Amino acid sequence: MSPITIVEYHPSYAKAIAEMWNNSSEGWNGRVFNSTEEKVLQQESGTKYLNLYLAVENEKVIGYAKLTRYVEEKGVAYIEMLSVLPSYHGKGIGKELVQKCVLRATELGYERIDLFTWSANLKAVPLYKKCGFFWERMETQVTHLLNFLPGLLNNELLKSYWNYFHWYNDLKRELNIEPDGRTDNGFDFYDYLWEKDGKRLEVTFERFGRGIVFMKTPDFSIKVDIPNAKPVFGLTYPVHYTLENYQERPITISLQSENDPLVEYNYQQNIVLAEKAELDATFYLKPLERQLTEWEKCPSVNTRICIEGKDITFRTGIKVQFPLTVELRTRDSVFLPEHNYKMFLNVHNHFPVTCFYHLEFPADERLQLSQSKFDLVLNANQKSFLELDFSLNKGLIYNPHFQITAKPESGKEMQFTTSCYSCFQMLGAKDGIDSPDFIQLLNGNNILYISKIGEHNFATLVNISTDDLYFPAPEPGKPYSSELKRELPYETVIEKTEDAIQAILKFRSTDFPGLDYGIVYRLYDSSLVEYFVTVYALPETEAESWLKIRFYPSQYNIGFSYKGKLYQVGNDLPDIYESNFPQDGFAENWMFVQGVNYTQSLIWHPNLTIKPERYYFYGEINLSELVKSGKNTSAPIRLYQNVFLTPWQVRDLALGRKVSEVIYPTLNLIANQGNPFFTIPCPVEISQILDIEPMGVYTLFSSCLKDSPPQEMQKNEIGERKCSWELNKKPHKPWELLTCKSELYNTVIERKQLIFFSEGEVKNQEKDKLLIADNGCLQITAAKDAQISGIISLKYEGIEWLENSYPDYAPRSTFNPFTGGIIIKPYAVDANVLKSENHQADFIALKDNYGNCWQGLTITTTIDKFEPLKGYIYRQYYLLRPGVPVLAIFAEVVASTGTVRYHTFNFYFHRKHQQGEKDGLFYIHHEDNSWQKIYQTKVMYDISLDYKTIAMQVADSNYFLQLFKLRRFSTGWVYMDPFIAMLRTYIYTELATIMPTRTEPIFIVMSDELYRKEWLNQLLDISFPV
Repeated sequence: MSPITIVEYHPSYAKAIAEMWNNSSEGWNGRVFNSTEEKVLQQESGTKYLNLYLAVENEKVIGYAKLTRYVEEKGVAYIEMLSVLPSYHGKGIGKELVQKCVLRATELGYERIDLFTWSANLKAVPLYKKCGFFWERMETQVTHLLNFLPGLLNNELLKSYWNYFHWYNDLKRELNIEPDGRTDNGFDFYDYLWEKDGKRLEVTFERFGRGIVFMKTPDFSIKVDIPNAKPVFGLTYPVHYTLENYQERPITISLQSENDPLVEYNYQQNIVLAEKAELDATFYLKPLERQLTEWEKCPSVNTRICIEGKDITFRTGIKVQFPLTVELRTRDSVFLPEHNYKMFLNVHNHFPVTCFYHLEFPADERLQLSQSKFDLVLNANQKSFLELDFSLNKGLIYNPHFQITAKPESGKEMQFTTSCYSCFQMLGAKDGIDSPDFIQLLNGNNILYISKIGEHNFATLVNISTDDLYFPAPEPGKPYSSELKRELPYETVIEKTEDAIQAILKFRSTDFPGLDYGIVYRLYDSSLVEYFVTVYALPETEAESWLKIRFYPSQYNIGFSYKGKLYQVGNDLPDIYESNFPQDGFAENWMFVQGVNYTQSLIWHPNLTIKPERYYFYGEINLSELVKSGKNTSAPIRLYQNVFLTPWQVRDLALGRKVSEVIYPTLNLIANQGNPFFTIPCPVEISQILDIEPMGVYTLFSSCLKDSPPQEMQKNEIGERKCSWELNKKPHKPWELLTCKSELYNTVIERKQLIFFSEGEVKNQEKDKLLIADNGCLQITAAKDAQISGIISLKYEGIEWLENSYPDYAPRSTFNPFTGGIIIKPYAVDANVLKSENHQADFIALKDNYGNCWQGLTITTTIDKFEPLKGYIYRQYYLLRPGVPVLAIFAEVVASTGTVRYHTFNFYFHRKHQQGEKDGLFYIHHEDNSWQKIYQTKVMYDISLDYKTIAMQVADSNYFLQLFKLRRFSTGWVYMDPFIAMLRTYIYTELATIMPTRTEPIFIVMSDELYRKEWLNQLLDISFPV
């Protein structure tokens, strides 16, 4: 067996590290890493760490341990990641890596080393405990482990004992898979014990202060006792020392109190200890500014003890309490001015005795309380609440500071100040505060929180109607530093303008001295949010200064552009994260997030490249180049919430108006390289552009396949992920609905695509005054002498689908004339105008963007008599492919009036109607993919259109006629009364500067079942370029 060595990371190991991660799923509860050499190089080169150790066997990486600084607390090291290849578990590699990290933290002078894991990590938890870690019992129930050995191994007083005891081999620990510690008087204690040849070394740490409270060596022992772990501030409390000497000679000991900002403690004592001494002192607790969280080191009673000239510090943390804690709770989340509301003030007495309290709400002109002064009596540790009636003049961040009088039973009266917080959102209101816990901005329906505890400078944007969006602390570099996770701004400026409120957080880098910059969050009245950077000073070095900015949404149904196509992640793909997106997936400067009943859209400057990383999206700003350009302020990332409905709209704003394109799912089934009209043989493939592993098993179902065994999706040599088939049999019908069953590791989903087998020919026939085009299943007819231009007949397999009023166009229902058929006419032109203009019907052949030849009818209308559009010429196209039940319809502007504009046309479809009888159905397709039937009745009614697709039936046929277009049917209506049944919608050109120009096509598809729009993506990708 080859030797296993521990080495420092070098980029040459990146590929081997990626292979280790990809083979580590078993050791991480099935987690899929999907790593690559490129990802490893990016991750390790872009972040700062203390050391990165690799366990290597013959150039194969089998273990990984990254040592960094702990962001939650200064002076603490952190094992950010530890992993060993599952096939090497039990060989001591993890132990060697952890020991390496502990000793390196000791060498670097850290007092402690921490890590996180999961509670059921049965293999690792005992290993960590044997290496000196204690599992902290936390209210948040995370699995956080602390190790105090680095400080102990460096301590001057204990160095002689480490010459005898081995820190690892002689450590005695219980290795249970549960939180550690014993509880006494409200304190949590962690006990170290080393034992060798009958000799013992004992050291006890206290959780709140992370310090030593007891030590027993073969020569002496020291113990510090404080009777109350959670005292109320503003009072004096006792501290007791017990000192014992086990040597035959006396020893000299001095005790000296050390400062803590909240503990007033002045104590000094020098003694010569022969055997045992008991010492007593007192300390006073100063008022808190805010209640501390369990993630923060508590105020502590600190004593530096010197024994025979060698120092050690004892530290007992105290969970200091306000006499009374208060918090506000409201029922409502959005408010109206001058309405009556209720809120509740929760109160908690922390005295161990009954206490009388008087509290008074300070006046605030924006909020009116029906009562502002309260007297209450609370029993020992009692919780209660006050019910408050109030009204508002405007929205605000309510942060009242109370002056409270407390009179505990048998105690002295005391006064103190505390505060609470609640946000009252009201449209049109803006406010901002900089509190000890957080910075907060309010503007209308947006709230921004920026944390000042825990992970510092982490911003959360909350909106009334959307999910949250997150902005982790930026990272200066390169390599990038996480210093802002533990540092606060040296100045925070909150400013209001006429239409916005903003917060500027100013930082001076400690890792890059001389770098001075500001992070700006700006909330507009319109709900627009901007996020950008301002540079005040750069380091006086030749190296460039950079800043990594990061964000991530709550949902991952993201629309984006990739390699010239538009994609959107569907909600049927679970467990999608930032790291799954392609590295070059955001080459265009926009992103669209589709949530449940909301949208979020982000747009950034084209010079900023946004990329995915493990837990977020990020962009790198070259601060040096920014300053050289003379701007000093970066272009903002802009966030729009519930403004845009589709990725097209966001893209248009980011890039300028573009022609709408099909939006494909990231897991996409495609036939014939996108051409929906196929012949045999025909290639079919399903591809996944997201970086997902394992990619699953895929089965294609089609009548055109002789055999279709399941396939596993694999990456090919250029990194594409796809499965391929070949259709080798003619379909039974002129269309084929392909279905691919995708069995992923965690779910089963389907993709479908409708394609058409085109054979035969389109026959054109001129019969008297009629022009007829027939492709073998569909037949369309136009009249050369029609007074109103349009199609007068549409037959499928011999059955008529149109109500025809040719040639007299007599009045019907409320329409005079009643046009009937299918017609396209300019928006500003009614049927009476068309009756007096010139129309020319003819046969036509035209090729689409895939080179398919379509044939059918065209009708050209020249407007000479209607003065507002005189000289306007437009053409209607009705096109067929041989043998398939598809009709393409669009309009072309041949000549305009000389102005630049969008050309809007009314599209009318008059369904066959038998007067007085129930005749067929309309179907509308809802967002949940259900179909709603609309029956013909004797009552007049209409339905406004806002649907993905519309379908209909007539009484004589079992088939469906469905209408599809790329954009939604979002304008127009379905109208029915006892005399007619019709559909009207609009079609448009792009902004036209040259002629001719064409609208997007509407496709009519005849079938024996109803199809969802996304199943026709390939057909909707058809266009007819001029």
